[in-house]
Parts: sequence; C-alpha cells; structure tokens
Amino acid sequence: MKNKILKKKKSLANIFILLVATFLFSFLFVVYLSYSRHVEYTHILDNINARSIPKIIDSFQVNKHVNFLVYSTGKLINSKTQASRRLTYTNIINVIEQIKQVGNKLNKTNSFLSNNLKVIQNELYSLNSLIETRSKIHAQIELKIQTLDEINTEILSLYDVSYYQSIENKISINNWRVHLAEIVKLSYQTLNIRKLNNLRQNILRQKTLFTLLGQDTKYIKNKPFDTLDSYTKKLKANNLEQDGLLELRLDELRISGRAIGHGNFVNNLIGDFEKELEYEAIKYAESVILNTKTSQKKAKEQIELMIVYFVVAFFILIGILYYINTIIIKRLVTLNQNVQQKINGENITLSDKRNDEISHITYSINYYSKKVYVQKKQLERLSLSDALTGISNRRAFDIKLKNEISLIKRNNFSMSILMIDVDYFKLYNDYYGHQLGDECLQKIGKVLKNIVKRDLDLVARYGGEEFVCILSNCSSKNAIRVAEDILSKIQGLKILHQTSECSKYISVSIGLTTAAKNNRLLSKLIIEKADKSLYKAKQRGRNQIIVYEEEFQN
Repeated sequence: MKNKILKKKKSLANIFILLVATFLFSFLFVVYLSYSRHVEYTHILDNINARSIPKIIDSFQVNKHVNFLVYSTGKLINSKTQASRRLTYTNIINVIEQIKQVGNKLNKTNSFLSNNLKVIQNELYSLNSLIETRSKIHAQIELKIQTLDEINTEILSLYDVSYYQSIENKISINNWRVHLAEIVKLSYQTLNIRKLNNLRQNILRQKTLFTLLGQDTKYIKNKPFDTLDSYTKKLKANNLEQDGLLELRLDELRISGRAIGHGNFVNNLIGDFEKELEYEAIKYAESVILNTKTSQKKAKEQIELMIVYFVVAFFILIGILYYINTIIIKRLVTLNQNVQQKINGENITLSDKRNDEISHITYSINYYSKKVYVQKKQLERLSLSDALTGISNRRAFDIKLKNEISLIKRNNFSMSILMIDVDYFKLYNDYYGHQLGDECLQKIGKVLKNIVKRDLDLVARYGGEEFVCILSNCSSKNAIRVAEDILSKIQGLKILHQTSECSKYISVSIGLTTAAKNNRLLSKLIIEKADKSLYKAKQRGRNQIIVYEEEFQN
C-alpha cells in the first residue's frame, strides 16, 4: 500500500535480535527460547498481513455484493419494460460471478456456499422468465386498451353526428349508451385492480352488461344506429375473448403474484447465503483468536521454565519479556479486540502511535474500514438514484413523501405534488427508437432539476415516462406557477415528436394536488389524487395542467 503518511518503520525483529545478541554467550538457552517466541510472533504478524486483512476485505466485498444482489432482485421484480429487465438481470449475473470469485478466495472447500449460489442463480433465472412474460402480457394489454379507445371514439363520433337527428328508439339507444359507458369504465378500472377476486367480479359485471347491450340493439332499427350491434361485437371480442383484455389482465395478476412470491423466496435464499458467509467469517476470527491464545499459553510455559533453570538471569530476562509484552502482545490483543468490535459493527478508529509492523497493520485496518464505509454510502446513494436520468428514483420519492407527511402533521403548512407524464411517449419510442427515447427522458429530467432547485424539494423518476415533484411548504398557487414553468421549458426544448396527437414537439401532462394539515395525510391517497389529476389532463387533450378537485373522485 503506497501512502506518504507512513514513515519508514522501525522493525520489531531488528530491535528484538539486537537485545538477544547482547546476552548471546551468557544466556544461550534464553536466547534460543526467546528467538523461538520471536519467530512465532513474526508468523502471527505475517499471517495477519498476508491472510487476515485480505480476508476482511474479501468479506466486506462479499457483503457489499450480496446487498446489491438483494437490491437488484427487488428492481427486477418492479421492472416495467423489457429493456429495464434485461439490464437488471445482466447486472445480477455479473454480481453473482463476482461473489463466486471472492467466495472462492474466502473458502474453496465449502460446497454448501457454491451449491447455494447455484440455486440462487437458477431461481433468479426463473424469476427473470416470469418478469419477461409479465412484460409481454402488459404490452398486449396496452394494445387492447388502445383498441378500446378507438372503438369508444368511433361510437362517440356517431352519437355526436346522428343522435339528435334520430327520432326513434331513443330509449334503447340511451340504454345502450349507458351500458357501453359502464363497460368502458370497468375496462379502465381493471388496470388498477390488484386482487383476483375483484377482477373476477369486474368480468362478471361486464358479461352482464354485454348481454344487456345485445338486448338493447334488438330494438334499434333506424340508421345509422343499426350498426351498434357491430360495435358491440368488436368490443366484446376485445374484452372477453380468450386473448382479450380481461383474460390478459387475469394472467398478468397471476404472474405478478407468482413473481412477488418467487422474489421473496429468492431473498430468503440470499439471506441464508449471507448468514452462512457470516458464519464462515466468525469461524475464521475464532481460529485467529485461538491461535493467539495458544501462543500466549506457550509463552507463559516457557517463561516458567526459564525462571526454574535460570534464576540468575531472571532480572535480565524480565526486561526483555516486559518489552515483548508491552510492545507486541498487549498491542496485538488490543488490536484483536478492536478488530472484533469493528466486525460487530462498532464505529471506532484504531489508534497506535508507534511506528512498526503493528502500527502499520492498525493503519491498514483503518484505511480499509474507511474505504468500505465510503463504498457503503455510495451504494446507499445509488439505491436512491435513477440510473438513466441521474435524478432520484421511486424509492427516494416514497421516503421523501413519508417525511413530508410527518412534517405537515407537526407544522401548519402545505405540500404540493406534481405528477408528470410525457405525452405519447410510447409512440415516440416506437418511432424514434429507445436510444433517442432515453435521451429525451434525460433532457426532461435535467429541465425538472433546473426548475425545482430548493434543497427541501424533490424531483424523481416515478417509472417509465412518468416523473414526480414534491414541493415542500408550497401552496397550490405557487405549485401552478412551477408547473407552468415546467410545461413551458419542456416545450422550449423543441424535441420533435411527429407521432404526437397534441403537439409538434415533446410535451407533458401534469396532475397537481396539494396536501395540508386538515387533509387526510396518507401517501396512497395523495398519490391517487395526483394520478387522477394527471388522468384528467390526458383525458382533456394532454399538454396541460390539471389541479385536483374533489369531484374527480366520482
């Protein structure tokens, strides 16, 4: 280790040999015994330098990789796109290979660790397959929702043009329209249902409504509303067929449940693997302690023999032994105790003011402990950042929102949430490619970060093309100004979007909600309000800001 702080060391071996050489002829046997002790202690020091410190470093590295493996598993489960899934799974494979390499250094003979790691790798492969299947089904669901939108748009156009020109069958037409509206509403609700039982109830209700639609169309004979039966069949095929929206949503929920269960199982396997690693580290530490104690016991026995055989040399040897005990043994015991405290998680700094092998070992342990601490902090920071845009991620947003709610409960001020969605971003990705799509998200993230600058605020990527801002101690009026600034600056980027239906350039829709002390302060409820505002913004043509109103609940 190259470090300018460390001076040239004063060798304990040289000092000790000089002392023994002084009494070589008079106390040959004493020198021999003392030299054997010296060799043993030198061996202990070399063992610590050559094996203990590298194994401590390897143990820290394995723990770091295992923690990252747990984080990556959670990220894999929550992957929304195929690209994100593939990238996360590649990172997982790389981490497992690194664990294998470092694990072999720690213990090559433990087959349990290698077998357990193989099981974890196989289970992660199965989990990745589940997530891949879920992503494909989700893509099919999005296509079905798009088809539903197209059918609904055609029907609304028919009503707008022809309804008031018709004088017959208006009751049946109105009934058909009411039943259709409920089917569309229920179809959209399936996207937010998280329980299979609720989804099955939704399906049963839709089947009933489709039956009512069929009955309504029997009484509608006048043109152009005699075509409503064909729309009924299209809608029914889109929703109720084997590959329809509802069956796909059922499959997606089942796979999501399996993925969560499988993910928990994998995390348990990783936890067991981590415990086994800790056990191996403890065994190694115990063996080091045992060797030290054995050496101390032998030293004591030899000192007793020396007292018996060389009473005359007692006072001379006592000085040498005192030196050994003070300069080496006590410092080694203290060092060992301090290392054990560090292993147990205590945040202490080892101190040794001398300039020899033991002080260098002390410095090395301090150096690597600080390095591991910095790496741990970097890992924590990375776990709260979005890899693509460099801003905060969903996990950081959840933590910040929870803290803000706690502050609102203790203080009388408000907080505003901006839920931001890039308009027609899927079409942009399909038309321009994922690389330009990523660059677009990075530019938008940079704009948001430049606008929301206060340290007490937060800009985060919520998922996919969605971003979210937490504006602490910010009224609805001030939040609207921020949202307008965001809308303007993103339009000002002039990122061409030929497939957008609302703007020539990339634009965003923003849902805004404000929470105060007198509101129901629940994270889920606040996010739901912001989502509903965003949905209204999309529904009203996108590229605009909608502030949450209580009537949205209906």
